[in-house]
Amino acid sequence: MPEDSESNSTATNTDFLSRFSNFVDQNLQLIQRSVYVAGAVVLIGVGRHLRLHHRFTSSSDIPPRFYQQNVKLLGTVRHRDKDTNVLSVSHIPPLPSRFVSLFTRSHKEKSNEDLLKVSIAGVQLTKSGENWIDINIVNRNVWFKLLESPENNFIPAIITCRIKKYPVRTNVNHLLVQKGFGRVLDRYDEEPTSQIYASLRSQLLSAEQKAVKKGKGDWENKSGWKKLIGWKTVKRLFKKKD
Repeated sequence: MPEDSESNSTATNTDFLSRFSNFVDQNLQLIQRSVYVAGAVVLIGVGRHLRLHHRFTSSSDIPPRFYQQNVKLLGTVRHRDKDTNVLSVSHIPPLPSRFVSLFTRSHKEKSNEDLLKVSIAGVQLTKSGENWIDINIVNRNVWFKLLESPENNFIPAIITCRIKKYPVRTNVNHLLVQKGFGRVLDRYDEEPTSQIYASLRSQLLSAEQKAVKKGKGDWENKSGWKKLIGWKTVKRLFKKKD
């Protein structure tokens, strides 16, 4: 009979759904853990491809595409080199290596002394700037945006950090020049090849001119230099048009 056949099919489906529901109820924790493990494996695979678990200890460790794409990295500033004013930064990878080691072969930990040499791009620190860095930046976590391939193992970067009295993360490069604690580093005979670096340099030149006019920081009471430095700044700003 067709009705009997349809009734048997419905009963079979109901029985299957009932057994499946019971299986899920009895093994809910196992299923959840399996999903978590599968997700973790996928996450680790992506992380390994993007090197999210790798702690960079020198400029050569950083893939060339990171410089080309101006990637932001996180790190802790350990100290400032007194001769070069370069920051020694301990890189903090997004994905902790201890977490990765739970699912992968153990690997040798890097020495804590292996630090990246990060320069504050476009800025030459004054004595006031050196003191400001030591007080506000050393032993703090910072983000540093890679601008171009390093020179002499020094990585030029835009440094951002949360600083007291500022509600949001602050561009340290710009703030130093704005306060008169740094001068624009005139290291290029031609414009920088990196568009981001060129934009930064233009902003720094503008900030320097304002700092000079207002007598900020190390420009205070240096009226004899104002016209000279102001003219040099304007000349650099319009260098392209020349």
